[in-house]
Amino acid sequence: MTGVHIYFFVAGYGLKPWQLETDWMKEENKAILRRIRARLEGKIGSLTCPTHGDEITAIVSGPSYRQLGVKIEGCCDEFVAMVSERLKPINMN
Repeated sequence: MTGVHIYFFVAGYGLKPWQLETDWMKEENKAILRRIRARLEGKIGSLTCPTHGDEITAIVSGPSYRQLGVKIEGCCDEFVAMVSERLKPINMN
């Protein structure tokens, strides 16, 4: 288990983590979401708030699988800023 909770919303629909392992989604789309999940876990998965000990939440959303952005939510502004700074060089594609 990593220290980041990742939620996906594509074209207004929320996707559960287990849905990345089902057959109904195109393999190309699953690969995109898996790649994003792996990059987020690699960059921020080990982070916890130094003040509160809480984990971060990453909300990945967009109008299509090829137009996704990441919004970071956390327990305090300082933690969100720290995580956002760590994500700056990340490329989701």
